Amino acid sequence: MPVWLLFFALGISSDKEVFDMIDMQDCDASVINTISATIKESDKLCEDFRKSDKARQYVDELVKSSRFPPAESFDDYIARFLFPDISGNRNKALFLGYMVKCLLMAFTGKRKCDNKDDFRNKRLDLPGELLGRELRAQLRLAEKRMVKAIQRDLNSDRELQDLERYIDASIVTNGLNRAFSTGSWCHPYKRAERCSGIVATLRRTNPLQMMSDLRKTRQRVAYAGKAGDARYPNPSYWGKLCFMSTPDGENCGLVKNLAVTAIVSSRVMQPLIESFISCGMSKLNDIPTEHIQRMDKIFLNGNWVGSCENSASFVFRLRCMRRSSLIDPQVTSFFHGWSLSALTYLQSLLRCLVCRFSICTLFLF
Repeated sequence: MPVWLLFFALGISSDKEVFDMIDMQDCDASVINTISATIKESDKLCEDFRKSDKARQYVDELVKSSRFPPAESFDDYIARFLFPDISGNRNKALFLGYMVKCLLMAFTGKRKCDNKDDFRNKRLDLPGELLGRELRAQLRLAEKRMVKAIQRDLNSDRELQDLERYIDASIVTNGLNRAFSTGSWCHPYKRAERCSGIVATLRRTNPLQMMSDLRKTRQRVAYAGKAGDARYPNPSYWGKLCFMSTPDGENCGLVKNLAVTAIVSSRVMQPLIESFISCGMSKLNDIPTEHIQRMDKIFLNGNWVGSCENSASFVFRLRCMRRSSLIDPQVTSFFHGWSLSALTYLQSLLRCLVCRFSICTLFLF
């Protein structure tokens, strides 16, 4: 399905509005030719898709003819499956336009592709989460076997025994022992797969060795032989991971130690939208479509929440608020081309930044 049809299915009324959403100011001939081919293909597949609700009907028929069609109406499954964190068809269309622009800029070489091995894009599974997930899985297995045993007695017209007779506590005990001995834990969302973690004997020869064992991490890869660039250090290690300490063999570059200056972020409960507005941000719903391309985009945990005209002033005010403890010190901000991202993710790695004023003060970044 051409993306141009999806724009009009989301309620966009003209080609100019789509161009404004994609922000086609600094585009070369190859990008224009790509978009022209998309428009021609849209005209070929759905004639007069710009009129009334023809694009909407075409997309609805295409989705309903799929192998597993949704039972909801068009508005319901669009709200549920297309960018579920974004409310409103206009905001979804704006985010789709941003995605199209990023793709075209990467295609023409004007934007670097995101590095999947960058530690800004990674989250840590801490021991408590791994153990909780494993315990829930073993309890579900024990419950399943208990139900089967009770159902067997009911089907055979036998009297039910005491509940202790149907509960096999060794299932939970053996499952946890197996996880601790092999370092294989339940996957977050794939029941048939296991993910590897760190299980090692805590050495107490000296304090540094014990601290190293407590701060050991392991990168999750599909297959260790095809890890590729995940084994090699990159600039995102600075202040977060030790560049040198790693074992030999197949785990080389995958098992690392956290730096002494690194901390793991906790949940940020403070709302940040009002703080962004006080720094000069305008909400996305309040900005006309034709003005969006002249403003810098602001993202909060990947969601486009607004734009600002002076990004340097916005960043300066935001960091001053963070250093004054007006907002949580774990809020991370960085530039990426024409956009600014603020991150408050749980269990991400943070490093320290030394800011020099009259005296040296330590701030989280």
